[in-house]
Amino acid sequence: MLLYLVLPALIIQAGWKEKLGDFGLGRMSLRSCWAYCLLALLAMVPSTFLAATHNTVFLNYYPMYPYAARSGGDLLVWELFYVAQFLAIEFFFRGFALNTLRLSMGSQAIFVSTIPYAISHFGKPLPEALGSIAAGIFLATLAVKSGSIWSGFLIHTSVAVSMDMAALVAKNQLPSQWWPTA
Repeated sequence: MLLYLVLPALIIQAGWKEKLGDFGLGRMSLRSCWAYCLLALLAMVPSTFLAATHNTVFLNYYPMYPYAARSGGDLLVWELFYVAQFLAIEFFFRGFALNTLRLSMGSQAIFVSTIPYAISHFGKPLPEALGSIAAGIFLATLAVKSGSIWSGFLIHTSVAVSMDMAALVAKNQLPSQWWPTA
């Protein structure tokens, strides 16, 4: 959160004297992207469910928090932190980096900002790591089109949370109690 959200936000506001809204944290124009968001969700959530329930690599990897199945409280706290870090990730790659690069690179910034985003997926299951390239390009294009990171944040978190839930269901590990026992 500090490196992907707080520090870039300080650079934008205190250093450059710019508005955070100009770097993706402003209002999203739903008119410009609602169909893309819906199509992405309709494609990705079922694909995520299939991957999480039928691919042992995903089953062994997700959820990343080892105690997510221990209790509903653990799962809820994990997912809240997980979602928060996606806000930071979307802001950094599709807000800060993309909009900074666009000043000198124009639309090519979409591809350049996708490179470190894809690299951040090294070590994850191979289909996800490879998919992050197309996802990065799509989410950056959506951010440019809508002027906001919020559509990418919605898609990214929906896919991630559905992956965790599907993996827990597939492993029959959905928490059966709210609080962890000793």
